[in-house]
Amino acid sequence: MNLLSSFILAYRSLGIFSLIKTLRFNIHYFGFKRGLQLPVFIYKSVYFKQRLGSVKLSSFKIGNVKIGKNIVGVFEKMPTVIQFNDGCNIEFGDGVIIGSGCKVSASGGVKLGDNVCITGKSMIIANQSVTIQENSLISWNVQIMDTDLHKLYVDEKYVNGNKSVIVGKNVWVNSHCTILKGTVIADNCVVGANSLINSQFEKQNCLIVGNPAKVVRENIIWKR
Repeated sequence: MNLLSSFILAYRSLGIFSLIKTLRFNIHYFGFKRGLQLPVFIYKSVYFKQRLGSVKLSSFKIGNVKIGKNIVGVFEKMPTVIQFNDGCNIEFGDGVIIGSGCKVSASGGVKLGDNVCITGKSMIIANQSVTIQENSLISWNVQIMDTDLHKLYVDEKYVNGNKSVIVGKNVWVNSHCTILKGTVIADNCVVGANSLINSQFEKQNCLIVGNPAKVVRENIIWKR
């Protein structure tokens, strides 16, 4: 596919297409030749506070990853803020969408598997490592943090270091949830709205609800 064809397809796919932002992102992270394949679409709502670290892709198909796409209509004009700090490592699978109004701040690792969708106005802060595995759906106003941001000392001993967050495959996290450091959510689980998750849930196919969250039902199946 030649460059002109790539631009035309990108424009039709995006609807609201920022050619400058898309080109700058792709060429910066992937070099001129691969960058012109436009594997990452950047929408007009996206604002980059930092564009450092490294970004890896599963493949270089056009529009492989979409950042700032409007998934939820009411978030259409909200800015998507991305801060990839020095030393961060970002990995995107195929079909990843980070929706309008989201915020991502990474100083450590962020890994989003195939078909991960973060719908809108959600936030990821990754100082160590945040992993969301394939086919998982993150609803709006979800906060995911692997850090407390501030240091806590007890008897002059530092006690609240960063801990990785792992969201398994085919997990549905409903709106207004908070996922804190050290959290593990097993495959095929559903997290109910307004839940606070701060522990490890290693049993699959469970409904997890509450503040703090607990398993309220097992052997569930959910579909998009």
